[in-house]
Amino acid sequence: MKGNYKPILKLVVSVTLLGFLFYKIDFFEALKLINKVNYLILIPILLYIPALLISTVKWRIALKNEEKFSSLFKTYWISNFFSNFLPSTIGGDSYKVIKLRKKFGTQKVLNSVILDRASGLLGLILLSSICSFFVYNITSNIYLLVIPNLLLLFAIIGLFIAKSINFKYEKLEAYRINLITNSNRIFLKLLFLSLIFISFGAISLWTYFFMFGYSINFLIILSFYCIIQIVSMIPISLNSIGLTEVSIVYFFTFIGVPAEVSLSIALLSRLIMLIQTSIGGAIYLTEKG
Repeated sequence: MKGNYKPILKLVVSVTLLGFLFYKIDFFEALKLINKVNYLILIPILLYIPALLISTVKWRIALKNEEKFSSLFKTYWISNFFSNFLPSTIGGDSYKVIKLRKKFGTQKVLNSVILDRASGLLGLILLSSICSFFVYNITSNIYLLVIPNLLLLFAIIGLFIAKSINFKYEKLEAYRINLITNSNRIFLKLLFLSLIFISFGAISLWTYFFMFGYSINFLIILSFYCIIQIVSMIPISLNSIGLTEVSIVYFFTFIGVPAEVSLSIALLSRLIMLIQTSIGGAIYLTEKG
């Protein structure tokens, strides 16, 4: 019974965070700004498929190319749909495990998902750390410099532990991300693809702000995008609803973007994402039929 309360608590967190935003910011003013939408909206819309293709390539590499690309592509899209109802932005990963566990075994699929996500997280941390020095020069905010580099330090320590530690129990050993010999090359491939995937997301966010009349340096966009994505992985709300919106509004205040503008962009990008991922729901229903 205790586990049944978790989705309710996460829904409460999402509603509370959105309620806080709507209380602090003129919601109707933010809605009015939607009229700034123009043909540039096609860029984030069209970038979704290439980003999904890259994600599928990453996952297939993590699975050692033992599954058809088309099958993994559909599974990935469906998992993105289920993420709308699950904690954080990676909640849909559970569907991937459920979908392929009979064919490959739960542990192998789970390891591939962990490896895929670990490379993505490292990519976010790495880029946010690199961009943090530039952002600090613009904002003079010490936290925007220290936090990304602390995360990078923790990530390096984590990778060192994953590479060198000898687990006492066999079950724990299965969760180890082995970064020696051939696995080094695999992880580097995944990391490289992650950097491309992240750049697509940052380009989409840059396009939203440009469409609303704000030409922001891309390195700032990239830095904030990476930090926002890391925050969105915290599993305290449904699909990071509320958490992502608060983060976008908060971080862009550092460079003088009005809260109403950031909220409008956050809501618009959320709507576009829901439409894009809903296609995965349609694919799921077709397969079930």
